[in-house]
Amino acid sequence: MLYEKLLGMSASSDRIILTDTKEELTYRNLDSRVRKTAEQMRSLGIEAGMRVIIRNENTIQTVTEILACIYLHVCFLLLPEKATGEQIDYVIADSQAALLIDHNDSDFRMLELQKSCSALPEEDELIYILYTSGSTGRPKGIMASCRQVMFCIEAINERLRNGENDRILCVLPLAFDYGLYQLFLALQYGAKLILLPHALMQQIPALLKQERITAFPAMPAMLNMILATGLLQRVELPGLRYISSTGDNLQVGLIRRLHNTFPHVSIIPMYGLTECKRVSIMPENRWDKIWKGSCGIPLTGTEVYLDQKREDGIGELIVKGPNVMEGYWNSNGAEDTFFVDAEGNKCLRTGDCFRIDQEGFLYFCGRQKRILKTYGYRIGCGELEACLSDQLGELADELRIIGIPDEIMGDKIIVCIRSQIDTGGLLAKVKEAVEKLPPYQRPHSLYHTTNAFPLNNNGKIDDDRLRRDMKTNGLYDI
Repeated sequence: MLYEKLLGMSASSDRIILTDTKEELTYRNLDSRVRKTAEQMRSLGIEAGMRVIIRNENTIQTVTEILACIYLHVCFLLLPEKATGEQIDYVIADSQAALLIDHNDSDFRMLELQKSCSALPEEDELIYILYTSGSTGRPKGIMASCRQVMFCIEAINERLRNGENDRILCVLPLAFDYGLYQLFLALQYGAKLILLPHALMQQIPALLKQERITAFPAMPAMLNMILATGLLQRVELPGLRYISSTGDNLQVGLIRRLHNTFPHVSIIPMYGLTECKRVSIMPENRWDKIWKGSCGIPLTGTEVYLDQKREDGIGELIVKGPNVMEGYWNSNGAEDTFFVDAEGNKCLRTGDCFRIDQEGFLYFCGRQKRILKTYGYRIGCGELEACLSDQLGELADELRIIGIPDEIMGDKIIVCIRSQIDTGGLLAKVKEAVEKLPPYQRPHSLYHTTNAFPLNNNGKIDDDRLRRDMKTNGLYDI
């Protein structure tokens, strides 16, 4: 079912659909390679219902292995190229996978645990399991069925409108669902996918121009880093249609810098989690909502509501609808994240705080897991970041609130800022900005850097590395 939609119905087409800038493949070429890879997997004893781990990078080989799994009705598990031996061993044991395809070893390795699931209707078959980073405990495998994947592809593209005239640049890892769905969207709607394994930030502006990119999915940290090179501001990109962003909060200051650079380009803030792929996407040309910090409205056919809403209208976002994934493989102690409501609808607790305006637009207000407690007060990092970003404007290229343990106050609040102005000038501006905050919300120290914030494997800001950098480079009292 899914393979037919993505590739099978176009298997005789000579339209170029995929390139790594060195090699181009048509639908026909790609289908041929997928079938050969599927035969190789079959010869090893792989059959429908089994699970296959692919330790990958962004290559055409990885794409053929993903599609071969879908063709064989085999569930694939993607691990990033940088996955450690310990992480791989954990996923092997937890998933009971039958095959490990390790690009680092150039090897197809059969595993001892060769178990297949009982036969399911095709729409209920598991397409993939993506494991979380495990930053708050053991990694959890998020299961996606054929029904959910097909719904998400169609609902996302209803807003993005990718088509045969589009060229999508994917520098996002395929092991991250935001990257994986660029492949799905390109195949189903005939857009050419330019897939790159190792693109340096300073190379991306030239690639956008050389490859005549129309669609650029990115993450806020990535966009900040590209702007920091100064190269993006020097290229003309008349064909660029949109820049989309998810994975972290797309701050209004960053949107403003992008809009000033490319006023003809649509900036599309989005919000989602791997547990439900995508929750909201900004409709085109709603700049009135973008400038207010909204991340869009829910996908068509889905619903959201706020749980335990406070007097200020902020509560935890609950999602229900066909975008909510099957749950966690083996549950892994997180059964309360997914639940069924009184009407029998599958729902997801996002763990994120939002407010919703009268038109149904969502506004991210912070993550419950990014809460600091200082002198007994709970401080939402996202809310404080938004406030200080608004106060500092273009002085702050990146801004992040993190905490470090303190025996007396609980969490010591640190504001981390990437800025090109001198430390003395920045410190003065920060002191002026925090004076407008209630005393308990004021950051205690400033960490100033001219370098882009470090990122983890999923492209999100790595708070632990930021803390290590602080110890090396020092803090300034506010």
